[in-house]
Amino acid sequence: MVGSGKGRVWDVAEYVVPSQGSHSFAVIIRTHETRGQQLGLCPEVENIVDANCKNDTDCLPKAHDFLLSGKKTGRCVLRNPQASTCELFAWCPVENEDDSITNPWLKSENFTLFIKNNVAFPRFNFSKGNLRPGKDMSYLRGCQHDSITNNYCPIFALGNIYRQIFNEDSTFTEKGAVLAILIDWSCNLDLGEQNCHPKYSFKRLDIQGKGYNFRFARHHTAPNGTDIRVLIKAYAIRFDIIVSGMAGKFDIIPTVINTAAALTSFGLVSLICDWLLLNFSRERNAIRNQKFEEVSQGKNTSATPSMVQADSDDLLKPRTSSNL
Repeated sequence: MVGSGKGRVWDVAEYVVPSQGSHSFAVIIRTHETRGQQLGLCPEVENIVDANCKNDTDCLPKAHDFLLSGKKTGRCVLRNPQASTCELFAWCPVENEDDSITNPWLKSENFTLFIKNNVAFPRFNFSKGNLRPGKDMSYLRGCQHDSITNNYCPIFALGNIYRQIFNEDSTFTEKGAVLAILIDWSCNLDLGEQNCHPKYSFKRLDIQGKGYNFRFARHHTAPNGTDIRVLIKAYAIRFDIIVSGMAGKFDIIPTVINTAAALTSFGLVSLICDWLLLNFSRERNAIRNQKFEEVSQGKNTSATPSMVQADSDDLLKPRTSSNL
C-alpha cells in the first residue's frame, strides 16, 4: 500500500535489473511490448496452470502465487469463451507471450565490439596489452580482428562471433543466448615479450539453449494523473568477457629444489650419492672396503648321509608288544 491508501503491484520488471558489469553487456535482438498497462483488475492468461479455475475456491491465494502477474482477488472470471482464469490485481492487461513479437530480429551482427585488455605478471615485472603501442585512431576505425593476420586489432564484428559459435543455427535469434569471450594470456617469458600474445576464443554458456531474456518497464503519467507503463520483454545476447593468464620463466634455484624433491620421492638420492662416492671420491677405496665385504671362495665339500633302507616286508608287519 502507498501513502494514499491505494494498492500498487511491484513485479519483476520493477525491482529486478540484470547485472551489467564492467566485464559483461547485453545486445537486445528482439522485444515483446505490452502497452497501456494500468493498475487494476483483470484475468490472468490461461497458459499459467495455477491461474485456470472452475469456481472461486480455485482462486484462493497460495504460497507459490509469485508465478502469477499479480495478486489473486479470489474470483474466477471468464477470460475468453474457452477458458476461465483467476482475477488479479495487477498491471492490466497482463503480458501475453502468445502475442506476436512487435519487433523483428535486429541486425546486431553488423555491430562491432571494442575490447581493451591489459595483463600484468608482477613477479616477472611484465605487463602487456592487446593493442600495440603507436597505433592511431585511424587504424582502429578501419581494422577488424583476425587471429592470423590482425591479432592486435581489438575490434570484433558480432556477426563473426555468432558464426563461430552457432554456425548455421539461427535459433538463438528467438530466445537469445549467453556467450563468453575468452582471452588467454599463456606466455613463456624466456622467449621474449614479442612471443607473448593474447588468444581469443568463444563459447556458449546458456545450458541447452535456454536463451537469455529480461523485462523492464517505462512509466509515464496520463493527463488525468493515471500511471501508465509499457512492459518490455527483451531477448538479448549477453556477452561475458573472461580473461585468464599464466606466465613462466626459468630460474635455477626452484629448478634445483624441485629436482631434488623429485629424486627424493623416488628413493634415487642414496643410489646417486653412493655411485658418486665410489667412483669419484679420493677415498673411494676406503669407502669401498667399508661398504663391501669380500669373501674368498673355498673348497666345496659334500657329505653323503648314510641311508638305511628297511625291508619292505618289515614295514608291512604290524608292531606288537607284550608285558612280562
